[in-house]
Amino acid sequence: MQGGHSECISIFSKAKIRDSVLVMIGNEGSGLYKYLMLLFDIKKLLFKKSLTQQLLNKKIIILDLPRKETVQAFKEADLFLFPSNIECSPLVLFESMASKTPFMVTDAGNSAEIIQWSDSGLLIPTKYFKGLSKAKIKDGTAILEQLYNDKTKRKKMSDSGFEAWKKRFTWGKIADEYENLYLNLFRESS
Repeated sequence: MQGGHSECISIFSKAKIRDSVLVMIGNEGSGLYKYLMLLFDIKKLLFKKSLTQQLLNKKIIILDLPRKETVQAFKEADLFLFPSNIECSPLVLFESMASKTPFMVTDAGNSAEIIQWSDSGLLIPTKYFKGLSKAKIKDGTAILEQLYNDKTKRKKMSDSGFEAWKKRFTWGKIADEYENLYLNLFRESS
């Protein structure tokens, strides 16, 4: 995730959902660990109500997993929460579709377009500041609560995303499209 860690934690911790786990996967080199440790230290100093008290029956787990286990985590997830601050075309959304995991994402890069192509995600209302996308926390929290409580909608989104991925977004399909593009360009120039 490029930024958005604090928004992710805020949306999750404020959501009125129970018995849930937010799994954040990254490695020590990504800055995720340093950021989160700083965040937790600051929260302890600034707020009387600790993050633990806010979470009530929810957990945040920070993991550094090998690729194979990361893919398995996607497959086991009920939802992928991705309030990224800056993107181009987030490949992780295609990974989410391939694993049959619906997603929530900020309007960063072409995330809105990916939602249109796949019908497997929801756009978190987004504000923009100095070229960065920032999730509107209150709105994101409401969407998370609604989606958390609607298993039927999550299932429909996961099926739709997986079908879109199979039809258009596997590496084989993408390679075929590039090959056709190059062949057409070659024919036009000959």
